[in-house]
Amino acid sequence: MDRSSTLTTSETSPTQHAMVIIWGHFARTIGLLERLAQAPIAQKTVLRAPHEKLVEFLLGQLTGIEYLTDRSEGAAPLVKDAEVAAAWQLTLLADASGVSRTLWACDEPTVTVLESQLDAVGQPFLDRAVYDLRQRNAILVLDADLTGRPVSSTRQTFPGAAFGYMDGEVRLGYQLAEICLCTALFGRQWLSAQHHPGDTVSAPCLVELLQAAKRRLGCHPSRLTELIQQRMDACEQAIRSVLAQTTGANERVTRVMARLTRLTAQIQQAEIRIQALRVQPASARSATWTSHTRPISI
Repeated sequence: MDRSSTLTTSETSPTQHAMVIIWGHFARTIGLLERLAQAPIAQKTVLRAPHEKLVEFLLGQLTGIEYLTDRSEGAAPLVKDAEVAAAWQLTLLADASGVSRTLWACDEPTVTVLESQLDAVGQPFLDRAVYDLRQRNAILVLDADLTGRPVSSTRQTFPGAAFGYMDGEVRLGYQLAEICLCTALFGRQWLSAQHHPGDTVSAPCLVELLQAAKRRLGCHPSRLTELIQQRMDACEQAIRSVLAQTTGANERVTRVMARLTRLTAQIQQAEIRIQALRVQPASARSATWTSHTRPISI
């Protein structure tokens, strides 16, 4: 950790968000703030840069807020904590409306860049955890879940919300599909999380989560269904090769058996003639041998 990220506190600046401060210095160490600054947001800078308000939204998530206004109206207002702002390299924290406008300005390209940057930050830790599991000769265990996120059924400001089965009843809201890798070094390592309408069923989500997990892990299950055809093709090729060798061997065996049959017949004929010569007089035997002897065809 560099000297610029050294934590300096005093009794005159108490905080109720100690872990958030530690996470801020850690985020600066791994380059998270620089990567968040690369997100394209169609919004100008007045007092605060757009990416700084993304950082403030992240701070709210880390402190467990439910609404943006909780940052200033909660039991421990985050916007009044100067130590948190310093740890995350923020001069001052924006109000809820400013963060909300920045979030509305984020479009699909913004989300795509943010996802790629967050994946890049977490990938070294994931690679280290997977390497540790392989060194232990352990099986990679993935935990996938589809969790309902209900919202107020009377509100009309939740885009994409739909009625679905959540917490034992039909409610308006969303379904959060998420998957993680269970590791020995870092516990659960989250690989992907996808937001869906509340009426989304689990099967399509599971396919998407597995594809995301394969991309992050760089490996795949040994029983993955799309690999079955490749294995079948390889097996069929091996079978065709064996059959071709068997066909050639059968042809050679047929030729050898035919030759053996001819030789056996010739040997039997020769034995019959020899036996006949033994019972004849010597003078007749010589004449018979001369007149009947012929070369054996092999």
